Amino acid sequence: MAVLGSGGHTTEMLRILSVLDNEFGPITVVVADTDRQSTFMAKQKIIKPYKLQVIPRAREVKQTWSSTLLSTAKAIFASIPVVFDDRPDLLLLNGPGTCIPIVIASFCLQLFTNHDVKLVFVESFCRVEKLSMTGMLLYPIADVFFVQWPQLLLKYPRAIYRGRF
Repeated sequence: MAVLGSGGHTTEMLRILSVLDNEFGPITVVVADTDRQSTFMAKQKIIKPYKLQVIPRAREVKQTWSSTLLSTAKAIFASIPVVFDDRPDLLLLNGPGTCIPIVIASFCLQLFTNHDVKLVFVESFCRVEKLSMTGMLLYPIADVFFVQWPQLLLKYPRAIYRGRF
């Protein structure tokens, strides 16, 4: 299961998905309901069979932090049936806020069904000196955490540097 986000997150994730072996399938792609561009890009760029799932956006750009609690809760509740129905073995994430409800839903899946879900996070190429907010939240819990700049290894020694994705 991969989560697409607005703009650069989607471009980077589609690049990653394009090089995955066929053993990583079937692929489920999750997008936010207001992210029409990512839905369009997925239809244009993903050549492997995939299933598209839509959830409410956890936080809109420039949304107030106080109203984010309610919208995030709504996104979490919508993510639970998506994750429970799909039962992914791997979550492939690269930073959009939309991925946080999916991560929480995957923890619920693991807790209630004992189904193991591996969390692989690829920090955005534009994060040169510090992690994104999503990266900071997921760094302690990700099974595998990739960075695209070697200097980030000094601050985040659990991360893996493999160059640009």
